[in-house]
Amino acid sequence: MRAKQIFKSMSSITNTFRVWVSRASTFFRSQSAPQHNAAQNNAPQNDDPQSNVSQSNVSQPNAAQSNALLQEALAAITDLHTAVAALKSELQELKEQQTLPRPLPLGRGVVTSSLESADDSSADKSIYSPPSTGGAGGGSVGAGGGSVGGGSLVDGSPVCGSFSLVYAGALVMRKNSYLLELAHKAQHFTLHIYGNSDGLPGIDKAPHAVCYPFTPADEFIRSADGDFGLVWDGDSLETCQGDFGEYLRYNSPHKVSFYLRAGLPVIIWREAAVAPIIEHEGIGFTIGSIAELEQRLQGLTSAELEQMRKNVARVSARLASGQFFREALQRVL
Repeated sequence: MRAKQIFKSMSSITNTFRVWVSRASTFFRSQSAPQHNAAQNNAPQNDDPQSNVSQSNVSQPNAAQSNALLQEALAAITDLHTAVAALKSELQELKEQQTLPRPLPLGRGVVTSSLESADDSSADKSIYSPPSTGGAGGGSVGAGGGSVGGGSLVDGSPVCGSFSLVYAGALVMRKNSYLLELAHKAQHFTLHIYGNSDGLPGIDKAPHAVCYPFTPADEFIRSADGDFGLVWDGDSLETCQGDFGEYLRYNSPHKVSFYLRAGLPVIIWREAAVAPIIEHEGIGFTIGSIAELEQRLQGLTSAELEQMRKNVARVSARLASGQFFREALQRVL
């Protein structure tokens, strides 16, 4: 990608600056030292004309070297300005490409055809059919409707069958060892886990888990296939506990915006700091313990699930455009 080449060029220019700063620093220190010593010694002026000519000749190369250093700095600044302008142009082109109409995957349900049309007020409500993974939660969306596992998406009817719950992030025993237990106890859902499975020994062999290697963010956003994104930390199914679990009370996990950008409604601990936002925006639901999960999933109606997906599309569009950041900035300023 051209942007990578520009970044590489900027890195090279930055290294040039570092070398220049080192050389300039050495040069100017060498020039200030004799002057400082002369001032301390209060050395008298030498009246010998020949001596003065000799001193003048010594100073000329120093002046030339100083001028050369300044010219090098000016050239580096010019190059950097050109690279920054090129990068700005490239990023603007990428931004324009991302706002063109394109499918936005939203699990296995109805999605809008573009970020712009994600708003409920839009008239364009075309259907996108993501490929089925063939897992336990496999389902498909056809024109005009779809299914989650074995459950028909008929307005108002319960969504029965198996769901796919996505978990993405670093896999470490002290952070998410609960996944090991959950992957064995699940009944009406399958865990789709993105991350280094070596961090949770045995998770790749659990009966209700499908493991994927680390996936770059952009690729995950484009291709993640599931019904919900799970935000839960700690070693317990009863509550989020331990350092990582308790941390959810105070922080805004990257997973939340990550899932939303991928079109996944969020399931999160009820005591988490962002839980009220999830409920207020209608972009998922909260639970007090994992034990509530099966009942909540089986109690969902197709109308509720479809509305969640529409809400996620709306919020995802705002995240993609930086709207939340701009609003926060305006409030601060």
